[in-house]
Amino acid sequence: MISALVSDELEPPTTSRQRALLEAYAEQLPFRVRQISGLAQEVVRDRATERSLRALKMAVRSLAGSSQAMGLLGFTDVARGFELYLDAHVSDLDIESNEVERRLEVHLRALKKACSDVKRRELAGLIDNKGGDGLGPERTSRVLYFISTDDAVARDLSFELGCFGFGLRRFREPAKLRQALEQTLPAAVMIDAQPFAWGLEEARSIDELRRRERLSTALFFLSCRSDLDSRLAAVRAGGDGYYVHPIDTRKLIERLDLSVRHSGADPYRILIVPADYGRGLGHALTLQRAGMSIIMVERALEVWRQLVEFRPEAILMDLALKEVGGDLLGAVIRQQDAYVDIPVIFLSTEASLEAHFKALSADADDLLVEPVDEQYLVSTLSHHVERARTLKGFVGTDSLTGLLTHSAFVARIEIEIERALRTSTDLSYAVLDVDHLNSINETFGHLSGDSVLTNLARLLERRLRGADIVGRWGGDELAVLMPETRGSDALRVLEHVREMFAGIQHRSAEEEFSPTFSCGLVTLDESGTAESLHQAARTMLTAARIQGRNRIVLATS
Repeated sequence: MISALVSDELEPPTTSRQRALLEAYAEQLPFRVRQISGLAQEVVRDRATERSLRALKMAVRSLAGSSQAMGLLGFTDVARGFELYLDAHVSDLDIESNEVERRLEVHLRALKKACSDVKRRELAGLIDNKGGDGLGPERTSRVLYFISTDDAVARDLSFELGCFGFGLRRFREPAKLRQALEQTLPAAVMIDAQPFAWGLEEARSIDELRRRERLSTALFFLSCRSDLDSRLAAVRAGGDGYYVHPIDTRKLIERLDLSVRHSGADPYRILIVPADYGRGLGHALTLQRAGMSIIMVERALEVWRQLVEFRPEAILMDLALKEVGGDLLGAVIRQQDAYVDIPVIFLSTEASLEAHFKALSADADDLLVEPVDEQYLVSTLSHHVERARTLKGFVGTDSLTGLLTHSAFVARIEIEIERALRTSTDLSYAVLDVDHLNSINETFGHLSGDSVLTNLARLLERRLRGADIVGRWGGDELAVLMPETRGSDALRVLEHVREMFAGIQHRSAEEEFSPTFSCGLVTLDESGTAESLHQAARTMLTAARIQGRNRIVLATS
């Protein structure tokens, strides 16, 4: 359980929100440290420029304040030390530039080390603390509790769930399962109802526990019976889902994914651009307490950088920015096709007609007048991001696989190419297709072929990093973009996915079969475009087919 994650005067959110908030904050830390590193380089280049030094101080102070609010005190100590050094010495022009650069590098190294320690030690300690917080059982959102006496079923189910990033905790005794539920909430509980009457009895017991303790975890049945009477009996016993032997793992994983999304494991990403640092920090803390992932910047150039690196789902921006008007910056953002659908919410200290006209000129989604009620701020941001996610699901997501559509994926490629060239970092790109998919369609039916393609898409999403981007290029071709990844590293990861996919049993009405995929893999060069990257990867994919399929071919320079 989590015992102390926020300061005492703040109302603590739910336990699942706390975990999501901490993990989201840890994810954004590397971005913020890189931002500070870039600002430090600007200070070294021109120490006489007050603006660059002020921007660095603001960024370090913001990081120290937000990490303290998160309870990451070890990281806060390092950031505060950096802040004190900046206040005391950097502006002193009597100190040699080489010495300033050396001291800045020392503080930056300490900050980077503290950043890596957050997930490895400090964050893990906060999440694993067993002191108890009185908020009920913790949620383990990617685990299925399974009660069964059948070793073979448990073993096969554990393997297939593991391929898609879910764990299986198997129980033989109902009492131990109920005891585990009092400690930890999984994505769902599944009862292997053999015999069926026993399954009904155990389901009623678990459902009673759920109602008494107000637990939200789902309850599924696995049975050899598929008649209407059995399904009705399962519903009456509290069952939320019903699966028949042999289990269709794809449908189960889709249901588990739904449970994970509802558990708050995917926090909203908000970029805040304030005119007043203190007020902006107050909004940031309000939204962070609500479980959102926040980055706050004050310079227009940093806004542009974070659009690429942080990929915000909404922008909360002051209409009267000091460097450039918020309405002008908003208009520039709207000129880019990749950002035309990001909700932009302006803040203003005036409720004047002129302020509304300025917001409208930048195609704003909303205008909030300061001071903003905290609950209303959270509600407004949540509404706009949820609506944008829904629209993106309709417009930018392939209906079969759930991946990005061709146009949405190409837009992301262009953004990542721009970032890779600007930062001189690696970028790998792969094109995959299922081997002999036409034969699978002809032999087992198009529904089986669709199921194979969907399983491959889901496997890629589960086994790759959160920063990797997967899309459906067209037909049976899927594509993967891997930022900051060398070709050799991308090959190793995709080989692991290929081996996993080949081991998964797919089921049709007639029999089981194990499809494979082939893949072409390339890395970005200086003249790369979305189209040239894809064509180069397709050439490697053709080579993989010629060499016998079920393999990955990496282009060599």
